[in-house]
Amino acid sequence: MVSIDIEAIRLEFDRIVAAFGTPNDIFRLQTERFIQENSIILQEVGSGNNIEKVFLTVTTFEDQNDGSYTGGLSLRDAILRAKADSNKEYVIRLPAGVYQLSIQGNEDTLSPATNPNLPGIADDIVIRSGDLDIKTRIRIVGAGANATIINASGLGDRIFDVGEGGLLILEGVTLEEGFANNTTTANGTAGGAIRIQQGGGAIISNSIIRNSSTPLRGEAKGGGIANFGDLELVNTTISGNVTGLGGGVYTTGNFKILNSSLVGNVGSDGGGGIYVGGNASGVILNSTISSNLTEKSGGGILSENATVSVVNTTITKNSA
Repeated sequence: MVSIDIEAIRLEFDRIVAAFGTPNDIFRLQTERFIQENSIILQEVGSGNNIEKVFLTVTTFEDQNDGSYTGGLSLRDAILRAKADSNKEYVIRLPAGVYQLSIQGNEDTLSPATNPNLPGIADDIVIRSGDLDIKTRIRIVGAGANATIINASGLGDRIFDVGEGGLLILEGVTLEEGFANNTTTANGTAGGAIRIQQGGGAIISNSIIRNSSTPLRGEAKGGGIANFGDLELVNTTISGNVTGLGGGVYTTGNFKILNSSLVGNVGSDGGGGIYVGGNASGVILNSTISSNLTEKSGGGILSENATVSVVNTTITKNSA
């Protein structure tokens, strides 16, 4: 059931309009401040202001898991370091460029010997090949969605897998060409670009998630994002993703979609733009859901046993 409850969220809507009605040169700062003040996820886990922050800058576009700075610090190695030091918030800076993920596999392998250049990585820490596992609080900051791109065309897997207790804060990055194809585990074919597991969360702002997919069979769901935890999208575009259920987004967890676009996604089994189920509750505010496609129900939105509030949102040119 899709319901419109304007009165219940009128004040929230007014705050959104105020936050996003500013000139482009201060738009990013307004977005960050709005997230800090209004994020359900940050209210639950804490804003992070009292957590020690560690800043890392990725220095190679190559995909490496050698546990060292040799040849540059890769995105995968930076995430591994954060995983080994869960009491801090790691801020990983991604300069402009295309980061190609290529280390395939579904098994964990032991890291090399402790490297003094990268504290926190030891012999008994495991390195995940395939998708990038987020099990702690990690902020990844790009140079803008049109400048910083993470491409998984050579990976054969999704890009990020946010586990229980993990929080991914992604800013100014494009994710593209993820492919969730693990048919041997529960929800293994969920989330072409990002899977958020129960107990995990993701806040994605000023970003693009595009051209990702899952197999069109079995329990395939969430061509762009599959959310079983908590999800917030702010000023983000989800486009050109393909799956069975929930072409752009599949969610059975709570969510907010603010000032964002779900455009040109395909969900062959329903919910071309977004599928909402599992007693989830969410709001779609000041957004656009357009030109999405399904062969069944809900070209733009399919909601089953869930509550979705839709305010000041354009829903147009979707096909079912």
